[in-house]
Amino acid sequence: RHLHDRFPGVKVDLFGGEPTCREDLVEIIEMARGYGLQPRVVTNGLRFADEKYCSEVFATRCQLMLGLDGLDPVIQNKLRKNPGSLQKKLKAIDNIEKHLKGKLTVMCTTAPGISEELMPDLIQLCFDKRRLITRMMLIPVQAGAGPEKVDIESATVEDVEHMMAQVFPGLEFVPVGAMRRMKNIQEVLGLNLQLGGTHPNCECIAVMAGNAASGGYAPPSHYLRMPFKQTIRELMAWDAAMSPKLDRGILGKLFGRRGRKVHLMLALALFARRHVHIGKIAGD
Repeated sequence: RHLHDRFPGVKVDLFGGEPTCREDLVEIIEMARGYGLQPRVVTNGLRFADEKYCSEVFATRCQLMLGLDGLDPVIQNKLRKNPGSLQKKLKAIDNIEKHLKGKLTVMCTTAPGISEELMPDLIQLCFDKRRLITRMMLIPVQAGAGPEKVDIESATVEDVEHMMAQVFPGLEFVPVGAMRRMKNIQEVLGLNLQLGGTHPNCECIAVMAGNAASGGYAPPSHYLRMPFKQTIRELMAWDAAMSPKLDRGILGKLFGRRGRKVHLMLALALFARRHVHIGKIAGD
């Protein structure tokens, strides 16, 4: 009720510890939706291996973020102390694919020195399940103080970027804060560039393009005439320069928001023509 009154329509993550341990989770989700909020369950996914439970939860039309650190049982033991959980997680993904109406975010805790060898198979799973899995959220591991001693050191966002550049040559990250400066693209096209919900300067984003020819992903630079970061910088400058043009444009004056959208889309198509290898996209 407090969130509804203060921030109507906000997305609410249900997590910490494991929300599926609560027998009233479905009731909580339905209550959140009743207040006009957007509930998302952040889970290890193990209980979704039970298809009946899976169908009951997704009948509420909630969103889902599922933890999956890799496809090697060793990592489940090293990071989670649960080596037998992998098969349950894979079964859960199959059930989720049957019952989830929306898309799935995979949440992956990454530890440099460990995750490099796990990432290729995980990325391939995302490609094979690309109709379900739309993004991976990579979280640097934090080896906090506690009763157990672990042989893993804490990581940073920069560690994760470096690791992914090794695993996926050509992949480039940009700050989410930079993406959110493209106000015209967001407002006119109705895009939401907020990711995990933290401060935008604490998150970064990379894009992978599905490549049917190779059976996997390609970095966006494969289809661009210049590096991804440079393209983003030019797109930011282009977006800022479009503000007065949209305000003065005849389409916006005549047709309001719809006219501004058409104006922006036409201009964006010209931008893409200068910066994108259209032939490569058609070929792949």
